[in-house]
Amino acid sequence: MVAVPTESRSPAVEATALRSTSSLSVLASTALLASGDEAACAALLPALVGGELVATVAVAERQLLWAADQIAANAFGAGLERRLSGTKIAVVHGGVADVLLVAARTENGVSLLHVRADAPGLNVRRRPGIDATRSLADVRFDETPARIVGAEGEGWPVVERVRDLALAAVAAEAVGGMSRLTELAVDHARTREQFGVPIGSFQAVQHRVADMVVAVEVAERSAEVLMWALDAGSHDFPIVAATLFAHNADAYVTVAESALQVLGGMGFTAEHPAHLYVKRARSSRALFGLPSVHRERIAPALLGS
Repeated sequence: MVAVPTESRSPAVEATALRSTSSLSVLASTALLASGDEAACAALLPALVGGELVATVAVAERQLLWAADQIAANAFGAGLERRLSGTKIAVVHGGVADVLLVAARTENGVSLLHVRADAPGLNVRRRPGIDATRSLADVRFDETPARIVGAEGEGWPVVERVRDLALAAVAAEAVGGMSRLTELAVDHARTREQFGVPIGSFQAVQHRVADMVVAVEVAERSAEVLMWALDAGSHDFPIVAATLFAHNADAYVTVAESALQVLGGMGFTAEHPAHLYVKRARSSRALFGLPSVHRERIAPALLGS
């Protein structure tokens, strides 16, 4: 969660906070650990933890969906060393990563492959986005040297684990963002005056802020459930993560829009930090598939099918 306990933070400080607390730092480390590849873990994890190496995971291709039937990239050859061809879109930190862990098809199914960012045949194009604090890139591979991580053909369960942890991280990050937006709105409502009185005395503003406070409380409780499911190793964790992501992602956007209404014109200016959170909320909601996509995963579990 975003938590820099300083009053009156500037937009620059808020942007730094969002960058430094990126919930998606879990992607590559989770993929390595879930792969069970001890050699790859030994080679990469120490540098990742030490901050000497930036790594990311590349999955989505035609849409912002992490679905096995969407994987068209191919890794040709035999043994561990392969040649990778295909395109990945909206790769988080893809423009600055030293290592990419790529989901691609091999003879035995979807596999995970390790690709160095300086490998021949790899082309990176920065992807414009509304959230300047989270860099995205489209990456094209043209017979790029790659090495299989984990067991060949068993990469999709690894990708699913990464997706579930990413959804959980985004859901938890949303709590911090909503909390900060509520602080900004409450402080403004207390100090901004119209007709000689604080706007917080107006019932319309009170109702909007009250809804924001309730949304934060619900999100905090949901994050506690999420952390319990993760810590307990519950087999329901994927569904819990999808459920709470679907809820918190939508709630984050709603709270962000409500904060803009309370803040009025100043909330739309670059000089005020609210816009940073609005952009983060909207981009996070779409990054791994919209909440509606994950609700489709949740429904069968609720119906027992």
